[in-house]
Amino acid sequence: MTQFHKQGFSSRFGAMGDEAESVFEQENEGKYVRYGLNRPPVSMAKMPAKIRYTPDYLQARQLVEVMGVGNDRILKLKFEKAHALQQWHQDMPLVFFLWDSKMKRSVSMPWTELWDILPDMPSNNFPEGKKYWEINVDLHIWSRYGES
Repeated sequence: MTQFHKQGFSSRFGAMGDEAESVFEQENEGKYVRYGLNRPPVSMAKMPAKIRYTPDYLQARQLVEVMGVGNDRILKLKFEKAHALQQWHQDMPLVFFLWDSKMKRSVSMPWTELWDILPDMPSNNFPEGKKYWEINVDLHIWSRYGES
């Protein structure tokens, strides 16, 4: 089976985020409002990145972006998504929620702490050419935040 990040966008699009978002919703017991676009029935290709990457949830004092990481232990964060999220953070504090499907654990962290380490992370490209940072979650997130 092809690793998730090596699959084409259409294959990744069908599954991305569902499990991580379900965990976030369970852990936050209704203390959120769905905010971001969730597979809208319109083409997003020509939308500005800030609209395309609207954070997933709105809470009383913050926005929340949810992502998951799997067996390879590498969070793959697109350059354009990170820059859009940084713009959102300028409007309202942003929190990053990470679900680790292999270890069945989650963590919430201030967006600024993830943003600050990105320049030191290696980068790569998805099959369609989008550049992303590779963040080893065991070294850069779990070692700092521990298990939730």
